[in-house]
Amino acid sequence: MDTLVKNLDKKLNTWEPGISEVVREYLKEIIELADQNALDLLKSRPGNRLRWRS
Repeated sequence: MDTLVKNLDKKLNTWEPGISEVVREYLKEIIELADQNALDLLKSRPGNRLRWRS
């Protein structure tokens, strides 16, 4: 298993449930866009920045 995936699995089990759910939703969207070769759309959409970062 990839190191990133192992780390994500560990983190998802330690974060608060609400945070884990937000991360899961972001990742689902990223995977869908990657499958469509459309990740550039993610950058261009307003309001897509992670809100918990300053």
